[in-house]
Amino acid sequence: MLGITKPQPSVLDILDKLSSKMDLRTKIEESIRNDKLIVEEQLKLSGIVLRVLISPVKDGEDEPLGAVVLFHDITKEKAIEALKNYPIYNLYENQANVFAMFLGFDARTGTLQKSLGTTYKPIVSVGGKRNFSMYMNHEDCLRIANIILKKLQEEPEWVEYATKEIYTRASTLIAFSRKLKNINYKTKSQAELLTLYQEYCSLFKEMRVYSSIPMMLEHDTPVLSDLLKEKLNQQVESENLNNVFSTLSSPTKISYILQEEIERLKIAAKHAREQNIEQEIKTHTERWNWREYMFEGTPLTEADFLKQIEEDVKQHKDPEKRKQELEKKQRNIQEKQQEYIEKYSIPKETQNFAKIAQEIVYLKYFRKGIFAESYYCVEFLLKEIGEQLGMNLNDVRAMFDWETEEALTNGITKEKIQEIRKREEFCAFVSYEGKCYPLNEEEATKILKENVKEETQMTMTEIKGQVACSGNVQGKVCIVNTVEDMEKMKEGMILTSIMTHPNLFSAMKRAKGIITDIGGLSCHAAIVARELQIPCIVGTKQASKILQDGMQVELDTNTGTIKIIN
Repeated sequence: MLGITKPQPSVLDILDKLSSKMDLRTKIEESIRNDKLIVEEQLKLSGIVLRVLISPVKDGEDEPLGAVVLFHDITKEKAIEALKNYPIYNLYENQANVFAMFLGFDARTGTLQKSLGTTYKPIVSVGGKRNFSMYMNHEDCLRIANIILKKLQEEPEWVEYATKEIYTRASTLIAFSRKLKNINYKTKSQAELLTLYQEYCSLFKEMRVYSSIPMMLEHDTPVLSDLLKEKLNQQVESENLNNVFSTLSSPTKISYILQEEIERLKIAAKHAREQNIEQEIKTHTERWNWREYMFEGTPLTEADFLKQIEEDVKQHKDPEKRKQELEKKQRNIQEKQQEYIEKYSIPKETQNFAKIAQEIVYLKYFRKGIFAESYYCVEFLLKEIGEQLGMNLNDVRAMFDWETEEALTNGITKEKIQEIRKREEFCAFVSYEGKCYPLNEEEATKILKENVKEETQMTMTEIKGQVACSGNVQGKVCIVNTVEDMEKMKEGMILTSIMTHPNLFSAMKRAKGIITDIGGLSCHAAIVARELQIPCIVGTKQASKILQDGMQVELDTNTGTIKIIN
């Protein structure tokens, strides 16, 4: 609790740890001398808040023997207290696990201080079956977004530094993560496993210090998109604004999903010529077996990739030609961007801002690839931790970092394991000042009742959003939020989702159009839609709640509207 690494710290160790925060020796002497209980209500130490109670102790003759000092961690109480009169809204739902959640939220409410000089206020999550509803404050999201936007506009050196840090920290994280696959864990003690676990968590959170910025910029309100459109509106007529905007904000770098497909098509072209591809498949599998991971997943096998390659040959007839088409699309984006710049005489300042937008869009997807591979690699470590603690992989994924650290240091009881396993059915937590605290059902219910403000459900025949990729299309709606939903997605349908993620990629490729509730120009749906050239409208707020499977709709990307036909 006090952040002392020794298994059995002495009184002197405790006094030394508290010396900069509290004169414990003097407090003990005062308690004994005055024969009274002394209470220090709030002592901040190593990211936690403690209530310290010092009580004198006497012998049978009523003579003083010393004092007892009790440390009570009240950080969770302070977190719940911080939610008083603080409205929160259900911004989105996430299919994840506790391990992935605390890695993300500890950064948002803690280590973000390093890059922005501020953090998010308390964030609440409630869920079950690994489906978490995320509750945040609209004004707080907008506050963070505007801080980032101001830095983008006024501090070019900060933008350059932040971008460099994302790539540097990503390289460090992925290098360490890949090592985790090749360790002989059977020779590792629990203390050594703890060291590896702490280093991984630290590197992951450190990457999020900067890599979360692209997501936070348009977490709730499209501030970057709005500003870029405002700048473009000075040169571009309104009827072409969305087309120009989506083109100029499209990244020219290839995403990891498209990179994998291009590399796979190269192998497919060789397979179509009836050449041996055994070694190529093996190499491709080693490089990309984590491709369908999000926060967790199932590694793809050589058989999986061979099946996909055979489907590539069947679908495209000439895989080499398909590969060239994908590569040409990226070149076409650059050519189209230059065409618009010249046609509308886009000022240099606006061009530079558009390039920043392109980089932000790319970085958001870049980090998804880093995280996905990292989550795959760390499973080797988490499995061994589970084995040594008498638990399984899902159990370890359901633990907060401080619980895992405690278990590897002092062991874990059967009762604690049962408590962790119950999180499969119900799990809630509050993230506060860089740490997540579990909430029981009573605490979570009270917060939802007192703090959560429900958004008004819309009923309309026309829905508005932000254009991510141009093109006017009609089609039948298919609601796709989970991998299971993909089975009903047929070629030419309009994929509609709360928000898309890499696991839905194969369904997105079949879509005639894409609609999401959440997202801006840097969201997953926007990036994929641009790469695949699929008309897309994002940030509609409630399209997935208003629209239903089978509805006929029309996407008008000139105006950013979805019209219900029948």
